[in-house]
Amino acid sequence: MIALNDKKKLLRKILKELLATIIEDINRFVRPFRFISYIPSKNKKEYGKLNYILINGGYGYGNVGDEAQLSSNIERWKRKDPQSKITVLSPHPQYTSEYHKISSKIAPRVIWFNSNKRAYYWFNNPYFYFRFLLIAFRHCISANLIKLGFPISFTSKEETNLLLDIKHASILHISGGGFLTGMTRSRLWENMLLLRIAHILKTPSILTGQTIGVFKSLSDKIIAYWGLSTAQSIKLRDKNASENDLKSIRLFGSHIASYYDDALFCKTADKKTVYETLKKSEIDPLKPYFIVNYHFWGMTDKVKKDSQEKMSNLIELIGKKEKLQVLFLPMTPSDIAPLNDLKTKVNFEVKILSYEFDFKIARGVIGHSECVFAMKHHPIIFAYGESIPVLSVCLDDYYYRKNKGAMSLVGQEKYCMDQNEFFSDQSKKITEEFISKRYELKNLIDKKIKEYHNLEKDILPDYFD
Repeated sequence: MIALNDKKKLLRKILKELLATIIEDINRFVRPFRFISYIPSKNKKEYGKLNYILINGGYGYGNVGDEAQLSSNIERWKRKDPQSKITVLSPHPQYTSEYHKISSKIAPRVIWFNSNKRAYYWFNNPYFYFRFLLIAFRHCISANLIKLGFPISFTSKEETNLLLDIKHASILHISGGGFLTGMTRSRLWENMLLLRIAHILKTPSILTGQTIGVFKSLSDKIIAYWGLSTAQSIKLRDKNASENDLKSIRLFGSHIASYYDDALFCKTADKKTVYETLKKSEIDPLKPYFIVNYHFWGMTDKVKKDSQEKMSNLIELIGKKEKLQVLFLPMTPSDIAPLNDLKTKVNFEVKILSYEFDFKIARGVIGHSECVFAMKHHPIIFAYGESIPVLSVCLDDYYYRKNKGAMSLVGQEKYCMDQNEFFSDQSKKITEEFISKRYELKNLIDKKIKEYHNLEKDILPDYFD
């Protein structure tokens, strides 16, 4: 239990943060309009002769899967138009710029909601809705003024620069991920506003590799329609599920289609690097091993305890029966603590991969494994990209949508266990069947992935002026 003094300190901190952000909003809202230093041109090409690609997404936090998605999209644009100028909007521009060797500017979530400092952005709370409405109101008015050529706006300098960047862009690309859902409401609403602004400024917008839906309220559906109805192309990463949720908000059309995750064909580390990383992690690269990914996201204390017990039993079943080394794979730094906790529960020798959260190494290590047992989405994507079979477990609707969607793309959704299956005797039966059929499953995956290779050319449509 939290001590009374600690509760008071936490409450004071929340109130102080709330007051600061309210004052911030009032100042921006009542402040006289800002003059822009020049009248924005209505001709995008006057900004430069090259096509200007503006990318926004859920990366920038050291999550291996998210960085792999961004990397794949950067490579796609370079192949499609080698001369284009690419700018990535990131919550940590310096990190993104150094990691991907690309131009990067501050992301909308930081400019609008100060997400790197203000905790309210990440949680479901009334103040987020209040601030969102104020920000959306100011920005939609300002975007319309800029579109008409008036050198004024009701936005701060950083906000105005973002509006001008969107106006000058040849295309706005919302890079793939699972952040456009009711479970990640603030990210959903943020990106819908971004799409609406692009629409006002007559900048085409596309989305790739998305999970969309799992809406939790009518407001989510209204905001989703408000933004997504303006997009020229929506590429999804699961089979049918996200399309059905879009139909539920009356979004149809040939511009909406199910493909696959943006990271399916991302780069991978070479064999030498993989072997060196395995040795560093005390895994013999010449002997077979399997990968385990586990995390605590969204779990209660009871679910943590029960899931660790069940996971440890299934890990021992696979490891002992198949005589495999066990390698725990963290996909983000926050995975390390849960994996260390799980390690103490497993009555079997286990190692944790030691690396600098480079997606190429994570994918390479998965590619040399026998199979993967994962809770998160991107170990599945990396595994299928390398024709490695996957057993998955999901303890909430959010991950069940993402993981089952990924596994349905290769026809292996039966090995995606929901909460009921996982905590019952069925989990042992499903695991044993998975082990016995893993070589057959590997061949089926390989065949399906070769078919998806032929679709790569269709991911990025042509919407340049």
